Amino acid sequence: MNTSVFDYKAIQPISNPIEPRKQGAKRHWGSHPYFTRRAWNVVQEYIRTFSQPGDTVLDPFGGSGVTAVEALVLRRKGIHCDINPLANFICSQIAISPVDIDAFRAAFDEIEKNCKDAINYAYAISDEEAENLEIKYWYPQGIKLPKNADAEYVEQLHTKRQLFSLSLLLHHINKIADPKIKYLMLFVFSATLNKTNLTFSSTHGRKASRGNSGIMHCYRYWIPTNTLDLNAWEQFEQKFSNTAKFKLETNLLIDDWYSSNFSLCHISATNLTNIIPRESIDYIYTDPPYGQHIAYLDLSTMWNAWLGFEVSEQNKQLESYSV
Repeated sequence: MNTSVFDYKAIQPISNPIEPRKQGAKRHWGSHPYFTRRAWNVVQEYIRTFSQPGDTVLDPFGGSGVTAVEALVLRRKGIHCDINPLANFICSQIAISPVDIDAFRAAFDEIEKNCKDAINYAYAISDEEAENLEIKYWYPQGIKLPKNADAEYVEQLHTKRQLFSLSLLLHHINKIADPKIKYLMLFVFSATLNKTNLTFSSTHGRKASRGNSGIMHCYRYWIPTNTLDLNAWEQFEQKFSNTAKFKLETNLLIDDWYSSNFSLCHISATNLTNIIPRESIDYIYTDPPYGQHIAYLDLSTMWNAWLGFEVSEQNKQLESYSV
């Protein structure tokens, strides 16, 4: 906790509305989908108003990490807590800095060399021919989806060409030797999953790729009648481009402040006193769960399965308890 003189009692509340500028920060807008995300500039203004540089800012329901990331940008210490492995992964990869962009691009070039032609071929052949594609590498099998899903298992959310393409990408990503670059490329892969599954459909009257997955807008694994099978390589390439751009942004804004000023806790908000010392937090900014409306762990099943993150029944019960 910052012990310098700062009159917190003299802080004036924010009395004027803050116009959200969600698209104003590449690190949040278009980086990786998540079920709810507060406008970065609104969060930033609250942190700036109610804390000072060097203070410790906590978000016990961290989600995709807007609070922790903006705390770092403002030179506060950020503590991100969430029970969802996917949320913690997203936050960690947005926050991490600095990143060697040249090494990141070199890793992408190697993946492109090994995957692009094979994936483009899979999308050039007919649906009937695609059913005969040989899937050589691992993909999640036998992992059950929530009871209200339109499929029983994760692998049933994908076409044969999607499984072929995604497993190929994941295989070559896992061969990256540098852990920092590997995890950031897994972030790219994870972001790609949103539009490479059978719940994806296009927004009427717009470019096909401007649609979204049913998971994101219906809050369940809904498979529409008219689904689209977008080229997985093109989606991966676009997400890589987005990630490279926002890492340039975080390299500039966060730089090496990240290394000793960011903490991530995979824990229920009901157990924070077990790991966070008393009177060590200067400011809490959070957006608690939406009652029983959004079951984050259930909705993250596809992503957690592909990324190899385990979610216990105990954690699901804790999530239910915390709301």
